[in-house]
Amino acid sequence: MTLEEQIYFMIKQEDLLYDKSQIKAVSHLQKIIQEAPNKTHKKPEKAKFYNFFSKKLSTTVEHASIKRNKNIKGMYIWGEVGRGKTWLMDLFYSKLIENQATQKVQRIHFHAFMLDIHKQLKNLPSQPDPLITIAKNMSTLYEIICLDEFHVIDIADAVILHGLLKGLFENGVIIVTTSNRHPDELYKGGTHRERFLPAIELIKQFCVVYHLDSGSDYRKEKNQHEDVFFIPHKPETNTKLESLFQKYSKSNDFSIDDIKILGRKIPIVRSNKDCAWFTFDALCRGARSSGDYLYIAKSYRVIILSEIPVLHEGEEGPARRFLNLIDAFYDLHVHLILSSSVMIEKMYQGNLLQFEFERALSRLYEMRSQSWWKSFTTTTLRKS
Repeated sequence: MTLEEQIYFMIKQEDLLYDKSQIKAVSHLQKIIQEAPNKTHKKPEKAKFYNFFSKKLSTTVEHASIKRNKNIKGMYIWGEVGRGKTWLMDLFYSKLIENQATQKVQRIHFHAFMLDIHKQLKNLPSQPDPLITIAKNMSTLYEIICLDEFHVIDIADAVILHGLLKGLFENGVIIVTTSNRHPDELYKGGTHRERFLPAIELIKQFCVVYHLDSGSDYRKEKNQHEDVFFIPHKPETNTKLESLFQKYSKSNDFSIDDIKILGRKIPIVRSNKDCAWFTFDALCRGARSSGDYLYIAKSYRVIILSEIPVLHEGEEGPARRFLNLIDAFYDLHVHLILSSSVMIEKMYQGNLLQFEFERALSRLYEMRSQSWWKSFTTTTLRKS
């Protein structure tokens, strides 16, 4: 069954609403699947690739001599929050996995992808242009890379993306990505943006830029939700959170010791192998990175985040960390329980990050939906 046939089947079964904008996007994604490069297998060769969650470079990977058609364009799907961008990309990725005998594909969140690139840069021996080496090594592993949430806010990312994308495209890698912004709006107002502008031109040259304008935030339309968000945080809220901690833990045992990530301690209310309970200050007030949140998301089935305050103008540091936390938890399908002093729509009272918080809110709506929590058992099995 092709990707297009699967979409129409889902519509016929009433598992999916007909959406003209999504149908048009699927048409090009199907074209990528049909025209994706063929491979002829050969013996394993040496290539270096750094895995963010490992401690050293891997020196041996299997790859194939690849007959690539560099004229195949990838896709940059952009649009408002909740329009189905990530869902479409995941459907595309799943269809590629069905053809894994002839496809090598990576699906990764943009934050995790860039963390891995920075780790590779740090660990490669000194050389004139390490991005060329990284891109070439990646092209031996992947012919298609699916990047979710292409969103540039870090100057460290902005200054290397041109060289990285150039290397990937020159080596025939196809990129399919999602974003809330048109390429021309990426990193707008950022420091030294002129160094990022060539990356924008590469995206527009090697990807079909498609505006997914569905007109509906499907996450908000999932009206039924689980009782996992407690607003406002009251003295009795902790009792409810303790009850949920016990409910979603396979054991009655727990620890109150700090956890360690890369040698750094993070305070915790309590934790066991199934569930962890943190306060907002512990995860978002200190020097935390996206890598910390990804590590936590991979470590626990359920995470409780309590005592989220109102974030005012001038508190963009903890606000950005909270956004990164939500991105990591959403991407790894964490089951999140939270308590906040105000409604989630009013958590951020500043102006600088209003756009980014709209995206986070849309994700939070979905993360408390019954459909999100119904997958609890399946997700647990996948992550264990």
